[in-house]
Amino acid sequence: KKMEMVIKDLLSMSKLRKDALEKDWVDLKGLLSELEEEMLIVATNDHAKLEVAPNPPTIYFNKTNAKQLYQNLIGNGFKYNKSEVPVVQVGWKHKNDDWVFYVKDNGIGIEKAYQQKIFEMFSRLHSDQEYDGTGIGLAICKKIVEESGGQIWVDSEANKGSTFYFTLGENVKASN
Repeated sequence: KKMEMVIKDLLSMSKLRKDALEKDWVDLKGLLSELEEEMLIVATNDHAKLEVAPNPPTIYFNKTNAKQLYQNLIGNGFKYNKSEVPVVQVGWKHKNDDWVFYVKDNGIGIEKAYQQKIFEMFSRLHSDQEYDGTGIGLAICKKIVEESGGQIWVDSEANKGSTFYFTLGENVKASN
């Protein structure tokens, strides 16, 4: 089962460059509504909440990649969370002629020393007994963002949650 997950994730990673070339207008409101039900099923806590900021922009991007990016970040926000009420917030802001997107959680957080390492392929901070996964999800997110000319980073503190930020580069136009 673990090997199947790794192969699936590696195949996703290998198609990213090709997918990045196929762009169209992606309605984030619709995409996030689509993901909301799926993500709350993934959350093992019945009290989990996904909060989406109002007025999401429409982005010129590959829809499959956008979905994979949000799926990984939101899914991790629920997976790496021991709160009584796990909350993941999704939002964006227009800053200096660019859009900055974020996914914020109230989960277990990440110590500063490991914040760059988490974006490396097969990098895991926890055992499979603690948290299931392949160590490829955030590497996929990084590749999706960097293929668009953007950047991804995390602001986090152990036991205080994480906020993942990303930009999608100049080639992505966004409008409300």
